[in-house]
Amino acid sequence: AELTLKPKISPFAQAWSQKQAEAGGDGSVFERLYHAALQQEEKKNAVKRDRESEAEAQSPPRTQSPPRRIPTSELLYSDALDRRERLHIMKEQLQRRRFEESKERCAVNNKSRRYYWQLLERQIKAAFEAATNGQPLLAQASLEDFLVGFKCMRPRKNGEICDELESRLQAALWRHLDPNKDGHTDLLTMTVFFHVLMGAVDDAAQGASRSAALEETAASPSKSTASEGGSLALQSINEENTAEISNPVQAAVAISQGAPQEEGRRIVELLLRFDPIRLRSEFQPLY
Repeated sequence: AELTLKPKISPFAQAWSQKQAEAGGDGSVFERLYHAALQQEEKKNAVKRDRESEAEAQSPPRTQSPPRRIPTSELLYSDALDRRERLHIMKEQLQRRRFEESKERCAVNNKSRRYYWQLLERQIKAAFEAATNGQPLLAQASLEDFLVGFKCMRPRKNGEICDELESRLQAALWRHLDPNKDGHTDLLTMTVFFHVLMGAVDDAAQGASRSAALEETAASPSKSTASEGGSLALQSINEENTAEISNPVQAAVAISQGAPQEEGRRIVELLLRFDPIRLRSEFQPLY
């Protein structure tokens, strides 16, 4: 076939071209495509609007939230304070837990505690009898001999003068042992004092449990188990009375139950009078 550069237009194409010309004028193909795209976009938007209107009609009406009365800065500040308080509480709980764990690790069983009590009592009694030559009362002048015999103070050499620190220490110690200024003290007072100082009686026996200890001691029946030389100090530290003692208040009561009622009352009074924390801070060189 020859190239004539004169294409043949079908009747359908001629009719369609005439129809387009009547509808949109003599616009170019690009304009026609642009108008077609706009029509499709309008149809999509109309369908979307219809769907949104249907969804709003089906959904419940929204309640408008009231405006916030507290400023955001105050809310943030209060939240920071609450966080700091929670951290402080957590720190205290952690410290308390560590203290309980360390206390359990360092706890002394009842058998070892009884041996320590008995050993301490024997040493106090031996030093007291050596300082008093077997007499029931210890004078202030013999206090240094007792401390040397109890190995709380080194013996002085011949001609050596007691230094000022040791003199002040002995004077402060005597004020606790002889608060009424009678000029002497007995073995019971010395025994209870050094039991408290050396930690044989738990610190928790003081404070809130004092009244309970006094009431239980007053109500307990008297038991007379006098030892040799008339010393009844802490006689209850034996296998029968302290086999199951784990409470410091029970320990304080048990200490007094082995003695007659009057002496048991004195023991509890002495236990309550001596503050272990104060004694250990004041007489640290003694132990």
